[in-house]
Amino acid sequence: MTARILPRPGEVALPFPRMRVRWYGIAVGAVLAALTVLAVAVELSVGEYPIPLGKSFEILVGGGDYVERLVVDSRMTRALVALGAGVALGAGGALTQTTAKNPLASPDVIGISMGASAAAVFVVVMMPNAAGAWGVPIAAMVGGILTAAIVIVLVSGNGIDTMRIVLVGVAVNALAAAAVSFLLVSVDLQAASDGVEWLAGSVTNRTWTHVWPLWITIAVCAVAVAISSFDLRVIRLSDASARGLGAPVTVLTVVYWVIAVLLVSAAVAAAGPIAFIALAGPQIARLLFRSPTPPLIGSALTGAVLLLGADLVGRTALSDLPVGVITGVLGAPFFLALLVIANRKATV
Repeated sequence: MTARILPRPGEVALPFPRMRVRWYGIAVGAVLAALTVLAVAVELSVGEYPIPLGKSFEILVGGGDYVERLVVDSRMTRALVALGAGVALGAGGALTQTTAKNPLASPDVIGISMGASAAAVFVVVMMPNAAGAWGVPIAAMVGGILTAAIVIVLVSGNGIDTMRIVLVGVAVNALAAAAVSFLLVSVDLQAASDGVEWLAGSVTNRTWTHVWPLWITIAVCAVAVAISSFDLRVIRLSDASARGLGAPVTVLTVVYWVIAVLLVSAAVAAAGPIAFIALAGPQIARLLFRSPTPPLIGSALTGAVLLLGADLVGRTALSDLPVGVITGVLGAPFFLALLVIANRKATV
């Protein structure tokens, strides 16, 4: 029999199993959603042909002249890829960090992103004719799933230790990075250039063939999470405590990891490997929402705001620098800070 989780003071119970929403969380989520919409509008406004911000909103609802609509349409794919990649990375990072019970267990730290990148680079440089609308996304998903499976198998002996997940993941990440380097030095200069450009992590020159696979994957994963509708805070407990509350721990862990891998792989396929978002987004959301674990929707919104903001900085202040470079620079000190915090907790 499954235990019923009653709403706490300041929370409202939704008509779904085990779902609760705090009024404070609703307010923070609304602010993040507003920032996301504003960032998308700014994405559509800035460029070689600037458009007033108010005009961007008008064009989105069918206004504006032909030239303005054409300009906004050409920028729409970039904005949608940035938005979708931020949502996918933020949500994927929240799922892996929550199920692993470790803030360092981010997809870009434990090798999932690099594994997906290795498979995608293989298709880009070795099978360019197959790198169509679905070739790279499918390859990235296969690579991400295989990498996650390897990590889980290597850490599953005698129980899963959360720090061992990070250590094994870092090693697997290094192996995947070595595989990428080997692929790049094994092909001709043009193919290697295409691979390096993709590895930089960018939302520039994206088309609808990048948008549709990403958003279809997000929609499928959102439905899967809604159907499961389990409280992720139960998974944060020890396995014995979670099972005592009626949660199928093993099944939930596998389901959430598969969903996380699909989300991250879709983001990697659309925008390349973008660091920092999956690592920092969930932790920032956890602080904003005052939650013991990263909130899923909050992490998705935070990831979207971070990625859109980083892309805007790259476009306006740094001569269209790839967003992956900016997030990588920001992610390094954040990762070091998390390591220091984890080390202090381990020594207490």
